Amino acid sequence: MPSHHESHGTLDVWSVEGRFQQLIYSPRGSIEGVLIDTDGVPTQFVFDRHDEGAARAFESLKVGQALVIEGIEAGPSPK
Repeated sequence: MPSHHESHGTLDVWSVEGRFQQLIYSPRGSIEGVLIDTDGVPTQFVFDRHDEGAARAFESLKVGQALVIEGIEAGPSPK
């Protein structure tokens, strides 16, 4: 369930707790995010562009593994 965690200056940080479902790949094949199940609701979490460290951190997760992700809410891509 998403919950407001704390504010850092002008950025609101949110925590999302759920179970890992799958990696999300870009059209070029790089990992750009993850899909988690949050109380039965599919929740997409997208990494900052070119954040290879974040991508590597999620590569070893197993389907169904519990996790908590913290991040900021961003608007839709301008593409």
